[in-house]
Amino acid sequence: MKKKDIALHHHIAALNAAFSAAGFRATLSGDAASYRAAVAAIPDYHIYSPLDDSLADFGAGMLWVGLEDAQGRMVAVEAGRVIDAPAKAGGLNAVLNSRVFGRVLPVVDRPPPVNLTGRLAYLGGAWVDPDLRGRRVMSLTLKLTIAHLVRCYGIDAVFGFVRSKHAGLALAPEGYGFTSATALDLMYLPGEAAADLLCLVWTDPGILAERWSLPADYQIGPAAARGKTGKKPSERRSAGPSPRHL
Repeated sequence: MKKKDIALHHHIAALNAAFSAAGFRATLSGDAASYRAAVAAIPDYHIYSPLDDSLADFGAGMLWVGLEDAQGRMVAVEAGRVIDAPAKAGGLNAVLNSRVFGRVLPVVDRPPPVNLTGRLAYLGGAWVDPDLRGRRVMSLTLKLTIAHLVRCYGIDAVFGFVRSKHAGLALAPEGYGFTSATALDLMYLPGEAAADLLCLVWTDPGILAERWSLPADYQIGPAAARGKTGKKPSERRSAGPSPRHL
């Protein structure tokens, strides 16, 4: 086994151990049908078109990670899918406006200034129980999803979209851990305030393999006190998908 593969194995084990120590269990699945079924139980959760297999081509592969509490209730979700974007075919800019990606984004006349190429992974569909926010649950769930994508598909780089005001969170090592970001001067979702612009975030090719060997903080933050309802987070109504990235 190569050194980087050993480091990746240890990284995944450390993430799973952190979840277990906090009373959670991470599950992994590799098909769109199980993803649809799982998120159907989350109130107000919407599957955006890049992760909707009726709108996008999943032929290169996909997987998703679910986080369950001790009662088996879903408390966090993150999904990812593989997009082959070779340089000779135009890279990522060529597939943002095709069935490979899903919804056609209005970037044809003004593509992102950086064009990612190679075997890419799109990260999206993030949701976390509102009462678990601020404990790094979403951050670690996303990092586990990335690790499994690299393990299963040999990903060169990962990317996603966030609201520009959350770019700092996306780039922070203790946040989502992306390495680069660029604003696209487009609204995050149609009809939203111009202040919430779409921002492309990505991890530079070659950086992923290096990160498994770096010191990392896998600790999940302490649980917050119960609210006025007296209910546990998993017993309260969810507030829909996390607004921080698609």
